Amino acid sequence: MTPIRRVWVTRAEPGAARTADRLTALGFTPITAPLLTLEPLPGALDAVPAPAAVAALALTSPNGVEAFAPLISRFRRHPVFAVGDATAEAARAAGFADVRSASGDIHALAHLIAAEA
Repeated sequence: MTPIRRVWVTRAEPGAARTADRLTALGFTPITAPLLTLEPLPGALDAVPAPAAVAALALTSPNGVEAFAPLISRFRRHPVFAVGDATAEAARAAGFADVRSASGDIHALAHLIAAEA
């Protein structure tokens, strides 16, 4: 049986390139063809509520942290609940001080928020 060497990476950029680099280092031949493109919805940041109306932030990906970047200075003091460690690290790097990681999936995030908020 011939081992699998080619791997299709469907993840959106910039993650697709990072995943392809890791696969190449492991001896695979990645084929990078993202199925999604990430971009903010027009006007989405204009519809954000005032910081006083928000108790905490739930962030589900490093891409979400990046998309939220223009508003970070207004929400920096809010607690952040991150779905996983990579998202938590991105939030800390962006300037949030009170960051908690669910270290899992969306269900773990919901449980973390329910337990701590």
